[in-house]
Parts: sequence; C-alpha cells; structure tokens
Amino acid sequence: MSIEGKTLHLTAACQWECIARKPGNVSRTHDFQDATLGDFLLSASLVAPLLAGAETSGVGAAIHAACRAVRTHVGTNTNLGLILALAPLAAVPDGVPLREGLDRVLARLDHDDAKWAFQGIALANPGGLGAASAQDVHAPPSVSFLEGMRLAA
Repeated sequence: MSIEGKTLHLTAACQWECIARKPGNVSRTHDFQDATLGDFLLSASLVAPLLAGAETSGVGAAIHAACRAVRTHVGTNTNLGLILALAPLAAVPDGVPLREGLDRVLARLDHDDAKWAFQGIALANPGGLGAASAQDVHAPPSVSFLEGMRLAA
C-alpha cells in the first residue's frame, strides 16, 4: 500500500475512534473543557501522515513526530494511546502478513526507538503521567522501547 493509502487508512481509524461513544471520553456528543471533537479530528489529520512513514522513519521517530505535531497544533494530548498502538502497525511492510510483520517490527524496536518514543510521550504529557521509579519518560531510557512499554504496563 502506498504512503497515501496508509495515510488514508490511519486517518479513518483515528477519526472513527474519536467519534465512537466512550464513557468518560470525548465523542460526537461530549466535549471536554480542554479538548473538543474538533481537536481530535485535527489530531487525526496531523498524525496519520507521520505514522504512515513509520516503516521508513522508525517507530520511535514516528511516535515523536506525531506527538510533537499534536502538541504544536492542538496543544493538548488527544490521541497518545492511538499513536502508540498504530505506529508499530504502520511500520509493517507491504505484502507481509500483519501478525508476522508486527512480530518483526516489535522485535526490532531498539534503544533509539525508546529514546524518541519517550520524548514523544513526555511531549504529549498525558493526564496521570507521574514519575516512574524505572525508565521514566522524562529521562533517557536504558532499555528498548518494547521493554519500556512492558515496564509501563
């Protein structure tokens, strides 16, 4: 699939997620004081092309770029969870079965991916993000991105 095709699919996925009714979250019928449906839709348009390039840029760099774009143009965390979930999926090469490709992408995540992703997560500044005793996103990581996410789970 072309970058344009991936961008289209990623945009649609982000838009569908933000218009779905979810208890306690922004939806078509419920805004937050600091985040509206419009913010989420704008975020979808911002992050999709950046995530679509994850196969080339790397997962961590794509996460960082997407978080920076949202912080710059929206000003609040609207879709960090989606960014973290979609970046590895977007990095699966064309023609490779999704499960097999995702396994390969996750196995190749390294310290550099962790560095970029941690910086992106810190930029997103999600509510409830406190300080962690190990591998805090506000400090340089000493593990791979996958290991950092395992510690956060």
